[in-house]
Amino acid sequence: NMVLLYKRDFYNSYMTEAPAPLELSDALEAVRMKYELTNREIEILEEIYNGKTNTLIAEELFISESTVKAHIYNLFRKLGVKSRVEAVCIVREEKEGKA
Repeated sequence: NMVLLYKRDFYNSYMTEAPAPLELSDALEAVRMKYELTNREIEILEEIYNGKTNTLIAEELFISESTVKAHIYNLFRKLGVKSRVEAVCIVREEKEGKA
């Protein structure tokens, strides 16, 4: 009996399909709502997620590099992270449904 119960539990927890991952835009929207981010902070976070440097972000958004740094500072403070990698992990966890 114990073996049958174990097999059933194993099947239910490991063999069922994982939920489909969200689109990046949906994951970013969920992060925006959860952490009360501004639209500009979400734009910056998306660029960070895509691996862009502060210089590239500034050029693409037509703002100065120091403004990008200020947005990143506020973004990290709101997310409670200290690095770009940690910020990306929050988005990735939301995207994969682990948040």
